[in-house]
Amino acid sequence: MWREHDVGTRASDDVKRLLRPDLGSIEVHIGRASNRTAHALLVYTAILGGESRETLEMLSAVTT
Repeated sequence: MWREHDVGTRASDDVKRLLRPDLGSIEVHIGRASNRTAHALLVYTAILGGESRETLEMLSAVTT
């Protein structure tokens, strides 16, 4: 599948809000790569210039 490049990406304006009781709300963009089957790779990235990036950095420090 990967060798044959049978994977597509979908541009997405989807935004998801994650709620962490210890850190508050985190808003992320959702990117998706799929091979047109039931499998997909979801990539969550912080919204540029927002508080979510700082919150994700704090989450990284808490979980390591």
